[in-house]
Amino acid sequence: MEPLKETTSGEPGGVSWPHITLLCAVYAIFALAGQMLSVRQFDYYPFWLPAGLFLASLLIAGKKNWVWVAGAAFAVNLILDMVAGLPFRWTALLTICNMMSGLFTAWLVVRWVSARPTLSSVQEFYRLVGLAAIGQLSGATVGAAIACSMLSDRPFLPVWLSW
Repeated sequence: MEPLKETTSGEPGGVSWPHITLLCAVYAIFALAGQMLSVRQFDYYPFWLPAGLFLASLLIAGKKNWVWVAGAAFAVNLILDMVAGLPFRWTALLTICNMMSGLFTAWLVVRWVSARPTLSSVQEFYRLVGLAAIGQLSGATVGAAIACSMLSDRPFLPVWLSW
């Protein structure tokens, strides 16, 4: 299979259609597992396994392929939430939040750690964990703000903490 976009020799490998198909399938499995493992006290799933898969996929695919990875994850996320019966506006906003959070985290990691982290040093490990936390906290803040604006009866802090 041909890569969707060519990459330079110093950047992580390309993404082919089988890679995208596999990402969609595994993303869906992780999303369904996250739904089953989450306590459903809110109108979202606080235990969201695909976040880690999305970040890893972005880092493996390389920046030139982020649009393909994000597009595939966006489509699966949107479809699964719609099938679960969530309203489209709610689903679209939270799916965009999930994508922005993962893309921001990947950008932080590429910018401050490495285009392809190897965890070959303790310093690299701590940078990766710290930047991933910052990226995910930013996503939690935006997601909780969306949730609180759409579900006006929920206070921000408990929603943010569960995110």
